Amino acid sequence: MTRMTDEERAAYIAARKAQIEKEAAEKEAVKKILREQLELLAEKKQDCTIEQLTELSAAITEIAKILLI
Repeated sequence: MTRMTDEERAAYIAARKAQIEKEAAEKEAVKKILREQLELLAEKKQDCTIEQLTELSAAITEIAKILLI
């Protein structure tokens, strides 16, 4: 196995940092969309049947799991 030079190591670290920052930004964007969808669902719950409320509850649970990641 060959060792990386300082320049290669710095380039690798910079690329990895950029990738991590990109993934974090994407995750935050998804969380924002999910929060907005959850708010819309909460507004519509007043006109729901029991079955729809059950589905809504399951969806809220899944969204909460994602938001806690």
